[in-house]
Amino acid sequence: MKSGNSFWWTVFSVIMLVATIYFAIMFISSPVSMAIAGWLYLGVSLITFGVFRISISYRIKQLNKATDGLI
Repeated sequence: MKSGNSFWWTVFSVIMLVATIYFAIMFISSPVSMAIAGWLYLGVSLITFGVFRISISYRIKQLNKATDGLI
């Protein structure tokens, strides 16, 4: 299944779009909220990167089993 055709990836993309618009408004409103949003961006990006790495390692492990250890 391609991620571009998945309903859940579309929902996730819309949620990220709304969050981006919200944080952009927060950036404009005050410097304190800019600092908070910066830390939130950092936290979300690190969590997202961690989930990505875990999912990639899971897929590679499956591929390794399917190819009998050639990869």
